[in-house]
Amino acid sequence: MRKHTNSSKIAFRAVLDWLFKGTEVYRLSEPDRILKTLKINWDTQTTDLKDKAGTVFRGIPWTDVEFVHPEDYHIPEDD
Repeated sequence: MRKHTNSSKIAFRAVLDWLFKGTEVYRLSEPDRILKTLKINWDTQTTDLKDKAGTVFRGIPWTDVEFVHPEDYHIPEDD
């Protein structure tokens, strides 16, 4: 049973990785600077972001990031 749970978790994360890659976000400290997600780091609850100039920001905490278009990423379980 445990192997099935881990496989499901991996599959779920893979789907979310695909869904969120390239998503427009902004850092709370810089709300006018649009960034795109490159990678979600599940174990550390961070994400890697990239700006228009190609600068990569690694390990940005999820609590420091907001979606530019949050209505596109509403998950029903959040209610």
